[in-house]
Amino acid sequence: MPLDKMDQERIPQGIRKSDRVSGPGRLGWAKDWAVLSIALATLLTMVGVAVLAVIFGMSERAQLTELTSHTEERLTNIDRELAALSAGLGQMAAHTEAARPDFPNHLLDLLNASLSRVLKNEDPILGIKTALALTKKARELKIEANPKQIGEIGLQFLKLVDDENPSLPPKGKSATPRDQKLSVAAIETVAELIGYRSFLLPDPLGQRPDAVPAHSAMLQLPRLHAFTPLDSASKVYGSMRPLGEESESSKAKLDLLNRTEPILSEDYRAVVVDGYDLKIDGLDLRNVVFTNCKIAYSGEPLALANVYFSNCTFDLARQAKSFASAALSPSGKVGLIKK
Repeated sequence: MPLDKMDQERIPQGIRKSDRVSGPGRLGWAKDWAVLSIALATLLTMVGVAVLAVIFGMSERAQLTELTSHTEERLTNIDRELAALSAGLGQMAAHTEAARPDFPNHLLDLLNASLSRVLKNEDPILGIKTALALTKKARELKIEANPKQIGEIGLQFLKLVDDENPSLPPKGKSATPRDQKLSVAAIETVAELIGYRSFLLPDPLGQRPDAVPAHSAMLQLPRLHAFTPLDSASKVYGSMRPLGEESESSKAKLDLLNRTEPILSEDYRAVVVDGYDLKIDGLDLRNVVFTNCKIAYSGEPLALANVYFSNCTFDLARQAKSFASAALSPSGKVGLIKK
């Protein structure tokens, strides 16, 4: 065979070999792209599933939150209705008992029976409301009772009121509704018992022939504080008679805690506030008697030293627990510094 013909035959064979070598390389690239495409599609699918799961979870959470809100609102309405029903039943019971001729003799027994029901957790709201209605009826009828025993009953009801600065509940949890209901109802009954007891206690100054109007206090206090006269007979009096042993060596004070200038321009041994609707939050008091007054206290800072309440009514917040405890002291003298 001639040499040039042999060369021509070898060249195509070389070309064919080259073609056979390059074929598997393209196939490998195709397989790699296929694997990458599948992986990418899987990743996108997983992302889509995750997004759908998040959307579904958020929707479920929103629905659960809405359901919880509706449930809590409904439970609150039910609690309010039950409290109103208990108040009505308590008033009926008090009215029935007050119609009996022996009501004055059994008042303390009835109050203790209501307290016992509360402490035994036998429909405590009804027991609290019944005690409230009995106390109101007793004061309305001007029934005489032992102030010391009334004070002891008040202190027992005061134990149902939560602390002034309760520890915060765990994150995501709220305070127990039952405790809140009992606290609100109990402090209302305690306030009524304090008022009834102030009606029973004698005026610590008695007759005040030497008392004179404290004009500076009557002019300034209504402008500087929630201190409103109930009628035209409302007065602030000053007296040189000491209000117990504590006032013999100290003059009376009727000031505001955040004010440096004194309200009283005269030097009195005792001051009588007669017939005012006032808040005692923020007051700085010493040797003072409140009589025929409406007293409100929400738990803000105040300072009391040798203070008495005679025939007053009270509107107290749950944060007034320390004041309520001081106001139920056996002597009737109230001393408290709350910063």
